[in-house]
This record gives sequence, structure tokens and C-alpha cells, in this order.
Amino acid sequence: MNLANQELRTFEPVPAGIYRVTVDQCNERESSGGNPGIFWLYKVTDVVSTRGSDDGVGLIGKTVPHNTQLNESSLWSLYRTLVALGDNPDELGSEFEVDQDWCEAQIGKECVITTRTRDYQGQPQADIAQMRALNEEEAGALA
Repeated sequence: MNLANQELRTFEPVPAGIYRVTVDQCNERESSGGNPGIFWLYKVTDVVSTRGSDDGVGLIGKTVPHNTQLNESSLWSLYRTLVALGDNPDELGSEFEVDQDWCEAQIGKECVITTRTRDYQGQPQADIAQMRALNEEEAGALA
């Protein structure tokens, strides 16, 4: 193994703000604590507002990671995510299986997220504080 041409990659989180995003990746994953979950990677498609000095310049195409655990006490987060991605809340009470086909069906769905920045193990990280479905005006804006 030769590491001579490698560089340390760092990823700057998006600044705290409100973003229109699309699901870029959705994968089943086990958390470090051994709990089953879903890893989501959202790609920024539009900047609604930011609390940074760059006013959104260069943020289109940046990604925001998000995890939802599939244990009973955390299902609210999955429910919130699915409603934001446009699923009908009345139909979400029924059981469904989370598998790779289901994950692949989530790719390309859109929503609006509000992020905040926090420190995680000494590094800044963007966390999703709120999620919501696109309103009619937003749905037509980039269509």
C-alpha cells in the first residue's frame, strides 16, 4: 500500500440555513451502537437562506448526511423524514419493509431542510433541525 499521493480530505458542512434538497443516497446501515438504521445523503438543489457570510454561494451540489435509527424510540425521525419527502401520513401507520428496493425508491425525492451547525468530536457538523415537504410554489419553482 502506497499512501504517498494521498491527501487528507476534509468536508466543510453547509452553514446553518434552509435548503431545498433531493435524496442522493439512501442505504440501510447499522449504527455504532448496533441499532439498525437508514443513512440518507441529501444534495442541495437550492438555497432558501443561510446564516453564513457567503449567502449560499457555492452550496448547490453540497451534501448533508442524515441518519434515522429504526428502533421504537427513534421512529418519529423516520416518520418526519417520510412525511417531508411527500409520503401520506395516513398511510404511514401501516407496516412496510425497509430493504434496498425501498431505499432505491427514495432517491430523487425532495424536501426542505433547516440545518444547524454543532461540534462533533471537535469538528463542525451540519445537523438537520427541521424537515418539511415542498409547498406548491417550491414544487413548481425548479420543475
